[in-house]
Amino acid sequence: MDGEDQDLLKPLLRRGARRALRDEGDGVLSVLPEEGAASAGRFEGLYGPLYDRVIQSDRLRRLAPLAYGPAGPLPDLDGFARQVAEATESGVGDAPPILLDVPCGGGTLLPRLRAEGYAGVVVESDLGVAMLRRAARVRDELADGATVLLRADAQDLPLADFTVDAAVSLNGLHCMPDPRAFVESLARVVRPGGRLFLITLVSGGTRRADLSILGGRVTGIIPTAPPDRPTLVRWLRDAGWQDIEPLGGEGLVGYAAARGA
Repeated sequence: MDGEDQDLLKPLLRRGARRALRDEGDGVLSVLPEEGAASAGRFEGLYGPLYDRVIQSDRLRRLAPLAYGPAGPLPDLDGFARQVAEATESGVGDAPPILLDVPCGGGTLLPRLRAEGYAGVVVESDLGVAMLRRAARVRDELADGATVLLRADAQDLPLADFTVDAAVSLNGLHCMPDPRAFVESLARVVRPGGRLFLITLVSGGTRRADLSILGGRVTGIIPTAPPDRPTLVRWLRDAGWQDIEPLGGEGLVGYAAARGA
């Protein structure tokens, strides 16, 4: 499958990234050197498996409002995945749509997207090798040949301009050292008319969420304070996102948007 994965991924990459593409084993492809995984920090240690266990549990996720206050789409990830699946359409005739899931973590959204009828290509991308290997196990359990796993820096994605039809990010933006660069990177790779769906912590939403952000800053899980909601919406607009739709939440929020021309 690794050769098939490369054939699927290479046309989406920048020219330099195509030359750098290599197989890291366990179904993971990479454009980064081995030492790049160290930047994934806490997610490569004990926190990563714990996070995956919580985020993938419907029962535990429903408790999110206790930690953050109103938590937008997070408690109902199946409904969120349904919205992503229904809105992701190919911009190239009858070709299958291409969806970027970044950072994908341990593959939380993948089975939900397939269960909700999404039949296109999924590029699962993350900086952490351990996270991607957990996502690989999810893919293998699904026998999902239309999903590729890519280790890359989400703030400087190796994909060529306007190569994916949609991007989805679950709890990713607030884990970025430069969250604005992440928003801009997503806007660069999504085609005009394509879609964005994200769930993220924001500053100043609720006291409980701000305490969670503070805890994340202390432990190194959240390297930079995330923006407040008005700032995030401004970043989205400045990057070229239009029709920005709030999906609920106060401290942990969801947004959908369309890529402008």
